[in-house]
Amino acid sequence: MNTSGFNGRRQLWAKVLADPRRAEARDGLVDFMRRSRAFRHDPHRLLELQAEMVGALLNLEHSKGQSEAQAMGHTQTEGISQAAVDTELSKLIISAVRSIGDGIAWRALDCDRAALKLLSLKPQTGYLDHSSVLQEIGVASDYVEAGGNLVIVNDLTNFLRYGDLTVVSKENVGIVEVKGGKSSSQSRRARRQRQALKTVIDRLNQGEWETDEGVGRIRRLKARPNAHLLEIAHLIGEAKTRGAANARLSDCTAVDVWYMPVLVNAADPEEAHRFLHDPFSQSKDAATHNRAEYLDKFSINLAPYSIYPFSHEDCVDLMIADLIIWTHFSDGNLRRCLRRRKLLVQWPSDDEFEAYDRLTLAEKHQRMDDVALRVARRGGTNEMLVELGLFGRLLYEFLDEESFADELEESLDMSRDDEHPTLYFDAFQGEADLWD
Repeated sequence: MNTSGFNGRRQLWAKVLADPRRAEARDGLVDFMRRSRAFRHDPHRLLELQAEMVGALLNLEHSKGQSEAQAMGHTQTEGISQAAVDTELSKLIISAVRSIGDGIAWRALDCDRAALKLLSLKPQTGYLDHSSVLQEIGVASDYVEAGGNLVIVNDLTNFLRYGDLTVVSKENVGIVEVKGGKSSSQSRRARRQRQALKTVIDRLNQGEWETDEGVGRIRRLKARPNAHLLEIAHLIGEAKTRGAANARLSDCTAVDVWYMPVLVNAADPEEAHRFLHDPFSQSKDAATHNRAEYLDKFSINLAPYSIYPFSHEDCVDLMIADLIIWTHFSDGNLRRCLRRRKLLVQWPSDDEFEAYDRLTLAEKHQRMDDVALRVARRGGTNEMLVELGLFGRLLYEFLDEESFADELEESLDMSRDDEHPTLYFDAFQGEADLWD
């Protein structure tokens, strides 16, 4: 059996979801979620929680390494091995712990999406190192004692990739590099790291900087964001009772919410499609999306489940796929919404998508503009590129399409007088109002 193919992946995932250890891990994750919210303004207790979470990650990564080594000796013809299930289960729980860590970072930075994106523009390091992370927690404790500021252990997150610690005060954000002794601190690599830290801190605190191509700028929009999160919370409550719930949220968006512990006992898995209610099923300009398929993948453009305004349990159930939300989205209705605003949008062609898919991951990061949306106002003179990844806010954060249009309109107006090519990091000023 080829477990790397679609069918093999689906069967492997089914075994992971059925594994009782996933349910056993849930209680610990819910406790992490609860305390991450309760201690958001308490530097001492928040750091103690992070130390516990780091310990959990170290154990999980050790287990994952062992199961990966065992899986290497298993041939595909032998079917799905227990080692493969163990590996995927560890990945799922690691992803959930990091999602909770991301929630700590988002709250500390007041859900400043632009700043968080800027801080994530660096390759992520690999496994945690036991001795290094203990040293980081010790230094973090010194910072908490000295200034009473919130300190985040960056290795606990996906978003914070510069330095080892992020220190958040009322005045600014600082990044601390802990690793390395006296001799290594004088190395060429260490000097480059210090320069990179200084650069990103300056950009973060100043909000504008020069680039090789023009200007980089953090831009905080005044438009008020509106998302359908309260409706989703209501549907989750209904699904936890009945197994499934659905609703049409807007002209563009409809959702099905599944609660798997109830649904698997109430329905034949082969008839799961009966629980999907897609009002756009007859349209060629619509598709169904499901974030649960990418739980172990990090997206720079999406908020973590840990800050959604749901209960601790519901947030964790989304992280471990006990709750699954299917989004049915009409691209055609979105185009009509934008046309009513006199916005002209050029979507990437199928050929452009196919060419982009053939690129390596590194090439994709360099050529994201190849599949960007081109937006202009009818009769206007300036055009703006909108990263396609931002479209995920509509699909997985349930941002209303009218808010998306507000964002495009304000962004176009603000960029009208730019004299140089500009790379924007956009965020709503009221972003925190959406989340917990």
